[in-house]
Amino acid sequence: MYKELGLDVSFKPGHKYRDLLAHFTDKIPEGVIQLNKKVKKVTQDGDVVRLTLEDGKELEADYVIHTPSLGVLKWATTDGDVFQPRLSEKKIKAIETTGFGTVGKVYLRYVRISQCFPNSFETFNDSFLHRYDNVWWSPDEFEGFAFLYDSPSNYTEADADADWTRSALGIYAIAHKPDVLQLWIAGAGARKMETLTDEQVKADVVALMEKFLRKSYPDMVAEPSDILVSSRRIFTTIGLILIVTSTLQVTRWHSNPLVRGSYSHQTVESVRMDAMSEMFEPEMGGRLRFAGEATHPTFSSTVHGAIEAGWREAREILTVLGIEAGGGGNNTPGRASYSLAAVLVSIALTALFL
Repeated sequence: MYKELGLDVSFKPGHKYRDLLAHFTDKIPEGVIQLNKKVKKVTQDGDVVRLTLEDGKELEADYVIHTPSLGVLKWATTDGDVFQPRLSEKKIKAIETTGFGTVGKVYLRYVRISQCFPNSFETFNDSFLHRYDNVWWSPDEFEGFAFLYDSPSNYTEADADADWTRSALGIYAIAHKPDVLQLWIAGAGARKMETLTDEQVKADVVALMEKFLRKSYPDMVAEPSDILVSSRRIFTTIGLILIVTSTLQVTRWHSNPLVRGSYSHQTVESVRMDAMSEMFEPEMGGRLRFAGEATHPTFSSTVHGAIEAGWREAREILTVLGIEAGGGGNNTPGRASYSLAAVLVSIALTALFL
């Protein structure tokens, strides 16, 4: 059963997911982690698990921990036909019944330039822009809001085709990024959004903001001016105060073949069959193990759940081998176990969005 910690923890300003990864990877010997290697087959051969890579090369290990997302695991057990021998029917049923949804985000960065010159292009670097940041909302007062409509929607794929922005949950300010707004969108609308160009997404989001914000923020200029994002070149016009979107970033987790969605969740059927207890059960005589957020019984859909699931499987392998975890306590393996796990385990790392 999912458990709330009662905390909302964010990275400190200036820190990103790469810093979290570095906390673990700097303990692993150089050359052990192989990036940009897609695994096509996972095959048991006696006491060895063989990984066949897309480039035809093969890796062998005593134990393998499967850490990619539940979306990849769903694909691997159906269309992908990755595991040989095939996973047990109970495991496959648990994978099928556990939900894996799509949550997307759109980040909009606004910059106001008050000194404009006629018919000219000016190129500004980041330091210049930050000195002149002055957005149309008050970062101290505007935390964000959810969208409320007076007509119902079933939020189906057909509804998303008609208007994907109806699936937008709300738009919010970011405390450590005072010039950035963040739009949350889920379900069919998020999947539809991923099929659109950034320019179409921008136009639709601007229309959405005009609809909900114009009355409360009459001075808002949501429509971006002409801009070349790569060079930060802004077209300026005399007598106007321009608000431009100098950066727009759109997540596309569902259409990314290395992720195929965002978060796991329990369904009525998965709860009925107690799928969660089966999600982390090993296969191939205990040599193929499963970690990741979808395998954590209480902290699924979270980063800390994914981390703890990895620690859990590393400890299990060390226990089987008769090796003590080494100074990390019940939840955090020590330096020795990280190094050993790195040698024995195939680790799949995917890029995390800011």
